[in-house]
Amino acid sequence: MLYEINKQRGASLAIVLDDVSIQLTLSDLQGNECQSRHLTYSEGRTSAEYTKDLLTAIKGIMINTTPPLLSIGLSVADPIHPKDGSVVRMPNSPFPVAQDIHFIQQLEDAFHCSVVIDNDVNWATLFEREITQLDNFIYVFLGRGIGCGLFFERKLIRGHNGMAGEIGYVTLKNGKHLLESCYQGTTINNALLKPGNIDRQLIEEITEAIRLTCQITHPETLILGGPIAVDPANYFAIAAQLNIALPNISIQLSQAPDNASLAGAAIGAHQLALLSLGLIDEDNNIAQLGFYRLYEHNTVAKLD
Repeated sequence: MLYEINKQRGASLAIVLDDVSIQLTLSDLQGNECQSRHLTYSEGRTSAEYTKDLLTAIKGIMINTTPPLLSIGLSVADPIHPKDGSVVRMPNSPFPVAQDIHFIQQLEDAFHCSVVIDNDVNWATLFEREITQLDNFIYVFLGRGIGCGLFFERKLIRGHNGMAGEIGYVTLKNGKHLLESCYQGTTINNALLKPGNIDRQLIEEITEAIRLTCQITHPETLILGGPIAVDPANYFAIAAQLNIALPNISIQLSQAPDNASLAGAAIGAHQLALLSLGLIDEDNNIAQLGFYRLYEHNTVAKLD
């Protein structure tokens, strides 16, 4: 006899946050996408303003949804401490306002559901793992910020404080780290807004940071993602330099260069929803997730 989970028993929500946008995807209990939204905002909001906008966005996507919200998978464009879910403070952050917001507590208090939180690059790395089934690879995100996900021997490496893979802080030949040097300001805006107009020095410094990371970790595959990599001219310019610097490593474009973080957070939120209902095992099914707090529901999901 075959059974099917009642998709109307509950919903899960994936959210991707950066300084100027919120992306949301709402899914049913079978993991099917029901709604999605991409909202943009002005720069320079206070933490109170940002929190208000976030809660309003969630309420907006839930307004016509009948099933209860069981879980939220939250992706933040800053490192997340794996032991308490807090945003790690660091200089030159592309998302500084996040460092003053207690996301887990805010979402638990407002929506009374399970919450899992991680940084955007880790979520993207978990999505790439789900799609490719690679065991030894690194994922590099190139956007307003730069980050690297490390996946080795079937495990995502976060480090003791969540800073593993933050290649923006690799020290370059000029004595500066990448986020102090070319990877900021007008140079990044031009790369994002003008396709094919990526600065030569920026390519060289990105390549140097990735080369140093690969020399230490020795991945089988390097995956490039994010809004800079999605432009073909940028991708081929960067990949050409990396092929010279790293001749023994396979280099490829992300399976979802625009939204890998959102897709990863959606998978995590769905797993957490099933766990909250007792439908999957905690140890085996969600071992790769970042910090989460479980809101246990007393009723088991009905089966059709």
